[in-house]
Amino acid sequence: MLKILIIDDSNDKVAKIIKVIREISNDIVVEIAIDFVSAQKQLISFQYDLLILDINLPVRAGEEPTLETGKNLLAEINRKINIKSPFYIISLSQYSDDCENLSSIWQTVKYSPENIDWHLSINELIKHILKCNFLINNSITIRPTLFLEGKTDEKILTEAIKLFKPSLLEKISIKSEKSAGASWVSRQIIVWAHSLKKKDSNYLRAVGLLDGDIAGKQALDEINRVVKVDSAESKTYKMFRLTPKYAKHIIPIKQKGLDLPVTLEEMFCPEIWEHAKDKSWLELRTNAESLLSNPEKWNKFELSLKDYLMTIGLNDKENLYLYTFKDDCKEELSKYILSLPIEKRIEVLESFKKLIDEIDVYLFGN
Repeated sequence: MLKILIIDDSNDKVAKIIKVIREISNDIVVEIAIDFVSAQKQLISFQYDLLILDINLPVRAGEEPTLETGKNLLAEINRKINIKSPFYIISLSQYSDDCENLSSIWQTVKYSPENIDWHLSINELIKHILKCNFLINNSITIRPTLFLEGKTDEKILTEAIKLFKPSLLEKISIKSEKSAGASWVSRQIIVWAHSLKKKDSNYLRAVGLLDGDIAGKQALDEINRVVKVDSAESKTYKMFRLTPKYAKHIIPIKQKGLDLPVTLEEMFCPEIWEHAKDKSWLELRTNAESLLSNPEKWNKFELSLKDYLMTIGLNDKENLYLYTFKDDCKEELSKYILSLPIEKRIEVLESFKKLIDEIDVYLFGN
């Protein structure tokens, strides 16, 4: 099975490239990187048959893209022994005029959203690679996939599935990256949707799990922008967001006027938060004012925010959720939970049971 890596930070462009690939074959694995750092990591870890590269690339996500970064990546591919050089590389860039002498080996093709001439170059190259049949002994099994925001999420969800529905683990793939975040999940879902992966006559399905915070909403909006509603692509995935529906211990807090965003940590019961506070893993939220469901009820001239929060009736355990976990302590949290006796793990991860059942129903109708 052919394996392609697209390195590009434009979701719209990636979606168009994948549609061209899909016209050739559905039996192709497509992965994506959006910057120099993540691309290098993937090229070290995996052997790709084709690299489709936008030369105008940021070093890290969120930074300004430059042509030099893409050129440096090509140099690293040629220079570093630990990088598994793709069998073929094609540069697909709006800045093709600046990349004419980029390589004496690999082709540079001008990309334009309006002009489809670049389709032919991609089409012919992939057909050539398929004809060469490089991957006779490289069989890749694609399974329904669960995309998560980070490795801590992956560890916790994997353990919860083991406890509540172990048979599901045998049927799915779970994918994440360290500190991947909501935007990573949205990109993976966009790639999955436009790939229209099939098993027999049915499209394989995927699930993206997002936190119930602003980043999760932005990621969902981006997916809905790129993937057309009611298209075939939109039928191949479902987005789940963490909400009080799953973390029922958060519901009384919400009823008292605090609209807490449910992330992985809010899914845990107060007992875990008490332990975290004892271990100094928590810090006060910096955005508490934005969490007020009815901010007009707070008279800022008479009460400080701290004093106002004391009037809404939170008990000691609910007050713990006015804190949040320090980023560098989340790994310690997952280690602690996974080290608990099985009976206690079942109790601590109870909030994930309904979520896992719903994921299973969507993926397999069980």
